[in-house]
Amino acid sequence: YKKCDCAWYAGGIGYRDDAVVHVDKLDLRTIDKARFEQSNLDRRVKAAVLVDPGLAPAYDTASLKAIAIPMDFINLGGTDTIPLGVVADKLAAIAPRGTYA
Repeated sequence: YKKCDCAWYAGGIGYRDDAVVHVDKLDLRTIDKARFEQSNLDRRVKAAVLVDPGLAPAYDTASLKAIAIPMDFINLGGTDTIPLGVVADKLAAIAPRGTYA
């Protein structure tokens, strides 16, 4: 991918409003691993609606299975126009209280 959300990791290039912006390169080895992997559970959240969730194939199955709240996954567009990176039907099937539209 020449143009994707993660291009700036390697190349120092990002995108804002579909225009190229130059950013510092990011070395993932410099990220605080404990902080990056910490739980961000917020018990005030009772349900979630996820519209075209990005990087859908990268979601962790065990994490999805552990989510107890209802989650409604929605993809916008037709089956032939939804980008593969956001197709959410499998996510909904894994989540215990997931639905897909």
